[in-house]
Amino acid sequence: AQVDSSLQQADTAATGSAAGTSEPGDIAQGVVSLLVHGVLGSLFSSASGLVVGCVLALFMLLFLLKDWTQIAGWTSSHLGLPAPVGRSIPDDTVLAFRGYAMGLTIIGAANAAVVFVGAWALGVPLAATIALVSFVTSYVPYIGAFVAGAFATLIAYGSGGLGDALAMLAIVLLANNTIQNVVEPFAFGTRLRLHPLAVLLTVTTATMLFGVMGAVLAAPLTSACVNAFGRLRSEG
Repeated sequence: AQVDSSLQQADTAATGSAAGTSEPGDIAQGVVSLLVHGVLGSLFSSASGLVVGCVLALFMLLFLLKDWTQIAGWTSSHLGLPAPVGRSIPDDTVLAFRGYAMGLTIIGAANAAVVFVGAWALGVPLAATIALVSFVTSYVPYIGAFVAGAFATLIAYGSGGLGDALAMLAIVLLANNTIQNVVEPFAFGTRLRLHPLAVLLTVTTATMLFGVMGAVLAAPLTSACVNAFGRLRSEG
């Protein structure tokens, strides 16, 4: 409701500043309609798919926890590599995913804390919700930061006008650039071993090809492949 109100307020402001010209107002109205009815509608329509995916993920997790030794042994024996090398590749893949998830969690918590304090200081409503959205979307690199930043800025605009929106945007940029660059080396360490440009390109390409799931899995899968290549090269 807050986002919808902010978008309508932005539409009214854009139409009013057009001084009787209908074209800019029509463009703004079309953008608002696309955002509200298109994006939000697709999110609500995919709720059933989210439930099914969570149930499947839960069953997969249970089987992985129960039979991981058997699964890893079968996988390593079918890689066509010497046994020690074959066993190390699944282990390195798990470590890559685990380290990447832990790093994203640390960075997301830091970003959420900064955004929450900033929203609270500005008197923006739903500060905790904004922080939660920032934390959850941090698991989707780059795209998640854009979505969370737009969400926070829109709510700030609807509650306090353009000044609060610009201040909230500055806080979001501070959290997602300066603070993230400080925290990232400690969060990831040497586990990811990927240049930020490589992460950006792989995430963008995977998002275009496979959607949100590709965006989430692109960086850890690429890191796992880099680790496997390094292991094979070191073993000759």
